[in-house]
Amino acid sequence: MNKNIIKPLQEESNVSGDPDVTIDRGQGELELGAWYWVKSVASWDDEENRRKKGDEYEWFGCAMHIGSNYVEIRSPGSSYTRVHLDDFWTVLRREENPEAVIAGRVEHWRTRAYELVAEIQNLTQRLGTANSRTIAGPATPSSGSTSSALVALSGQVDLNAYKTALTVAKEKTIPALHDGLKKANEKLSIWIKASMLSLEASIVPMRDTIKTIDDRLFSFGLYAGLSESAVQCCNGSPSDYDEPLHVMQRRLYMDEEALLAYEAGGMDFRDIGEFDAWLCRPENRDRILPFPRTLVAMRVRRSPKERETHGDLLTAFIKIDEEQADKWTFLYVRNGDQVWRIACEIDFGPMIFPDGSVYREGEPMMVRMFANSVDKLVTRAEYEQHLAAYRDLKEKSKTWRRANPDKDTFHDPHVTSLRDSVHIPNFGTFRPHEWKPFDRSNVHFDDVMEEIERKIKEYNRVAVVIQGLFDRSEILHPHPVVQTWRPDSFARSVKLVYDATLALHDGEKPDFEAYRIRLNALLGPGSVVVGQERYWMAREAEKENARRDRDDRTGAPSYRYTFYKPHDNPGPGRIATIVEWKPRARTAIFNWERESRKWHGDPIRCTLSVPANAMLNMSAYHPGDFRQFFADPRTRAEYLQWAPLLLTAEDWHAGKLRELDPLNVGHV
Repeated sequence: MNKNIIKPLQEESNVSGDPDVTIDRGQGELELGAWYWVKSVASWDDEENRRKKGDEYEWFGCAMHIGSNYVEIRSPGSSYTRVHLDDFWTVLRREENPEAVIAGRVEHWRTRAYELVAEIQNLTQRLGTANSRTIAGPATPSSGSTSSALVALSGQVDLNAYKTALTVAKEKTIPALHDGLKKANEKLSIWIKASMLSLEASIVPMRDTIKTIDDRLFSFGLYAGLSESAVQCCNGSPSDYDEPLHVMQRRLYMDEEALLAYEAGGMDFRDIGEFDAWLCRPENRDRILPFPRTLVAMRVRRSPKERETHGDLLTAFIKIDEEQADKWTFLYVRNGDQVWRIACEIDFGPMIFPDGSVYREGEPMMVRMFANSVDKLVTRAEYEQHLAAYRDLKEKSKTWRRANPDKDTFHDPHVTSLRDSVHIPNFGTFRPHEWKPFDRSNVHFDDVMEEIERKIKEYNRVAVVIQGLFDRSEILHPHPVVQTWRPDSFARSVKLVYDATLALHDGEKPDFEAYRIRLNALLGPGSVVVGQERYWMAREAEKENARRDRDDRTGAPSYRYTFYKPHDNPGPGRIATIVEWKPRARTAIFNWERESRKWHGDPIRCTLSVPANAMLNMSAYHPGDFRQFFADPRTRAEYLQWAPLLLTAEDWHAGKLRELDPLNVGHV
């Protein structure tokens, strides 16, 4: 069962119907919707059911699902278990007359409820607290609870004993009886509805069919809806007739590739048209779409963009919608000189197809489950490595505890706060007892296979998209007949480019801060710098946040600015020359003027001291230095850290930007 991705299109398989396991679902002992007695062992002392820990007992349940190697049994209450088919004959006993069992339980709890009601009535009558709701004529002062209380009191010989009986009834007897009645009614309700479990089990195959139909409809939408969402970014000559389509593995991000609007926190979904124009430039097209026929998946942004809401609720909701729009996935397709953009329903992961295969049959695997869902799946070899690290760290922990008997285990560097667990670097918390072999001895085998099949199905939907491009769209015309479900046609027409693997780099990623320190070592009077404006805006945000906290009229005192620029204050400027430099403190002093808030008032002189680590020395920057950070995907993903500084320096050296006069009277 070697699932090489992406494989040619084929019929979807049913993971529950493994060819090695034959199950008669309608006849014989194992039947969906049938009732069984399940042998169990008590895990704790159960006074209610008069069981001790370790006692063997049976509980009654219905077969709700039959998997490839297990049957799922659920009781009318809360009990639930999966029984492996190897243990079927020893753990389960078929009940031939479940209706009689259910009817007996219903009658038992109905009788119990009547008995408790009668006991409550008898007790209240004996104590003279019964409250009659019958209509017996006009109310009189001598009727009701007062008269019954007088009758009860007049018949008592020992008033203290009567008072004690009332107290016991109030604090113990009546609450216990009411709790018992509540429980009896709950049990009665459960058993009255028990017969519905068989009906619920009977619709499981229908749900599977509906799920299959949904998958087919989704695939149909992918296949048939491509031409309607296609936008031609640029026109030109198509590629050769028999040129294969190269599918790039790695999902890219528009803001990182183009660095559009880097000075404003990067592009967003509104800038897609501008990105299309940028991509159509030959030098950009040939880098992003390097083959004559190329398909690449792209998202607008990797991380959310900073957007100010000013404490307005409507703006906050708009911000959420805009952040979702920034996560839209598009397919860009090149056909010769043509470039097309397609909106896609699939939310691709970081890779639109994986390396190698999702699952290799025959390779031993270990699985960790959480709430009947697959939490993690690793190879047996990887598990053994983690197990060896676990044992080593546990041994070191014992040694540390013997050497530090007076210290709390919280300070033990080798274990987490949870007992029998250790934290393994690059893996997380590891507990051996949570891991089980992924094979047919595991009753969660079907769940794991379903998860694997789900991932394979997601990856194989790329083949649906590709077939739709060839069949339903003019994007790749002209081309020969392509049938992606045939291995020979797929291999001839589609080439998978494993650029995610090629994007891996050995060694440490470029260090921007080390680069900044190297340039800033040359700072002094006359140096042209960038970064002081962002530093100033962060300072102004702190002042504005404090002012809003003091002013009850703002309406949203809890809102916090990250950056703030007063409307009447230009600040030190995005680009500035250091006039005054303090070498011992390694700070630069900037001076400028802002408008007076008084009518016809004189401009007000402003001063700002900025540390060197908040700026970049553009005078020491060499054109093209930014490429060392742009070329490595690891630092390209962090472009918001370096792009506003390095690309400002790049544009300044290219003559695209000018410096404002420090007194705000013109340009230098």
